[in-house]
Amino acid sequence: MPKTTLQIIMTFIADNPASILSLGGVFLIILGYFGSFIDPNNGYNGIVFWIGVILIPSGVFVHILWLITRHDRRGY
Repeated sequence: MPKTTLQIIMTFIADNPASILSLGGVFLIILGYFGSFIDPNNGYNGIVFWIGVILIPSGVFVHILWLITRHDRRGY
């Protein structure tokens, strides 16, 4: 039985714990970007956008650390 899109995303998150940081960063970038069109006078849109920009590389960094420790635990 083929997997649904939601199952694929949930499997990706379960297999890559740090991916939630990067996915959250993408969500915050989209939220901050489109929020600036909805309410341009809201000062929080830029803050939300830049928090998302910071979360993506931090998620990648944590994922690399997770891969290194997982590799050592398996012993090969």
